[in-house]
Amino acid sequence: MSNSVTSLHQARRLQSHILYRCDLQHSNSVNIHLGVLIEFIGADWNVLGMAVRTDLSEAEIAAVAPAWRTRLACPFKYFEPEIERAWRDAESGKCIELLASEYSASLLIEPPLLNEHCLLRQPPDVETEQAIRIEVLELLDTEGRRFLNSAPALKIETSPVKSRAA
Repeated sequence: MSNSVTSLHQARRLQSHILYRCDLQHSNSVNIHLGVLIEFIGADWNVLGMAVRTDLSEAEIAAVAPAWRTRLACPFKYFEPEIERAWRDAESGKCIELLASEYSASLLIEPPLLNEHCLLRQPPDVETEQAIRIEVLELLDTEGRRFLNSAPALKIETSPVKSRAA
């Protein structure tokens, strides 16, 4: 391949939002947006990443049920080991599905939305795995900020992107 050509990799993209629902009995209750998960599945690779808030405001913490307050004071610290566990335990391409099946009440990981036809770009002179990681980090940053734009001063941390052969 010429050094001036960008390669494209076809993949399926799964994306899910993480929410804390303050009141499950009323449809107009407050939802606290915590983050976004993205999983890409290619022909011979799989990538998972998350962009999750690093803290909640005092008002948000007050709205969280006492049983969850300590754990969600720093959502990123809570979800980081959960992502590690899902990566270790789930089949390739099934990490978000596993988490969504476990978090379906007050703390909700929405069932993933599927985009069947994604193209990931690979700039010249960049190895495939690194190019995919860069693309996923950029998407996590964009989606995390778009999804969480209701709190402009909030801090978001992006997990190290995990990749493996499918």
